Amino acid sequence: MLGRTKRPSANRLATLRAVPMFSGLSDAALGRIDGRVVEIDVDAGTVLMREGEPGREAFVIGAGRAEIRVGGDAVSSVSAGDLVGETSLLDGGPRTATVVALTPLRLYVVSPSEFAALFEDPQAARWIAATLARRLRTQRESRLATASA
Repeated sequence: MLGRTKRPSANRLATLRAVPMFSGLSDAALGRIDGRVVEIDVDAGTVLMREGEPGREAFVIGAGRAEIRVGGDAVSSVSAGDLVGETSLLDGGPRTATVVALTPLRLYVVSPSEFAALFEDPQAARWIAATLARRLRTQRESRLATASA
């Protein structure tokens, strides 16, 4: 099981504010998000999610680096400020990738209901949409590069 920790409020808010998704939010909005996410620390080698399994949460990476694997192949990596696991929360489908911690990670765990609540904040909603758009663009570019090789 992934270990859960709670930081003192001022330190935790400063840590959350350092995550790009949350950096421009008002203090009130950040406080609401602080009340909705659970902060955990995991060791290198921890599997956050497995491709094909049901999605129960999303993760915002606060610190560290993780590898994204599809079909067993490393296809990308993510680090501080990145969001993983949101696709299953958006469409209810199985995980599209396996995510493994390459280094120790600090994560902010977002449940399905908490994830839906993030869309109430326009800035957070735009950040999620931009993250998905970047991911689609990167996948398309990767496919084009593979097809032309």
